[in-house]
Amino acid sequence: RVGNAADFQAAGAGLEYAVIPFGARWRADDVLVVRRVADGRLWAICNTCPHAGYPLHEGDIEDLSGTCADAAPLDAPIVSCPAHAYVFDMARGTCLSG
Repeated sequence: RVGNAADFQAAGAGLEYAVIPFGARWRADDVLVVRRVADGRLWAICNTCPHAGYPLHEGDIEDLSGTCADAAPLDAPIVSCPAHAYVFDMARGTCLSG
């Protein structure tokens, strides 16, 4: 099961999220899926912070499209770790927090 519309919850302005469990069979972490309500675009990222292992869906999820990070404009939501505020670009999967 990948998930359905009922799995999504409100996140930041204009965003919804769902956490899709992968389970032991896949030997992977849960996946955080974020949907932009206005156009239905989806992004997915591992739900576990690589720094300290906290679940990313418990942090802030915001759509900063049009702003710049590392001289490249963002076109996807960002998610920040609730433990140490590390910020991740959901399109590239990169950490924007140095």
